[in-house]
Amino acid sequence: VFHKQQFLGYHSEDRFEDHHLAVYKRNRLYAVITGVIVEDRNEKAFVSHPGSSYGGVVLADHCRFEDAAAVITALVTYMRETDAGIIDLTLPPAPYYQVPHQTLEYALVSAGFQYRKRELTSVVAIDAAAPDSLYARLPKKTRADVRQAQKLGLGVNWIDDPSDDELSVMYDMLLENRQELGL
Repeated sequence: VFHKQQFLGYHSEDRFEDHHLAVYKRNRLYAVITGVIVEDRNEKAFVSHPGSSYGGVVLADHCRFEDAAAVITALVTYMRETDAGIIDLTLPPAPYYQVPHQTLEYALVSAGFQYRKRELTSVVAIDAAAPDSLYARLPKKTRADVRQAQKLGLGVNWIDDPSDDELSVMYDMLLENRQELGL
């Protein structure tokens, strides 16, 4: 979802210089790379799309290291051709992948890329669990925060299949929070 133009397109068209790349293997789409060209420290840089929390490279499922390395080589080659001296990717955490893996990270490090920052990701498996059993699996501090929010009159509603209107409300809150944080 982070790489779809519909998701990225809420910014005005002239705000960023989009550079979305498609990588083919044997005439079949194998990887998609989304990003923009910006100025960073007086140098042209290819960065994950600022309109997305995560971005960069989307590989085919069950990607082999050799193929991931070839995709990174293609990205670096293309960026050299466009005179971009910096590549800054914000990769999604492994749980966001349909099949969690770290092949891309390993390929990037093997190609000489470095971590600028690392983030910790926690996952709560929801499968088909009822809200009460999910609540019991949350960390103690999170449960205390939920109880405090409920005391203040806030509620949590479990929605199995959210409508477009419900998603729109959530998305508006996300945009407002990101704006307050300067993201």
